[in-house]
Amino acid sequence: MNSCLNEVIVFYDHGFKCIKYEHNSDGSLVIYLKNFENEKAHTLCCNDKKEIKEIKDYIDLN
Repeated sequence: MNSCLNEVIVFYDHGFKCIKYEHNSDGSLVIYLKNFENEKAHTLCCNDKKEIKEIKDYIDLN
């Protein structure tokens, strides 16, 4: 499994949810995650085009 996708899955396993994702001008994907139980937030950035599609699919299904 890919590293950025692994990070997203681990955050989801710890109660985080994606509140927004967007593409930067350089084509990378920025993912904003938040855990609503403890009000913590985290941001991830991914540059791998194949992984970006897998991450978006995972987020959309969860």
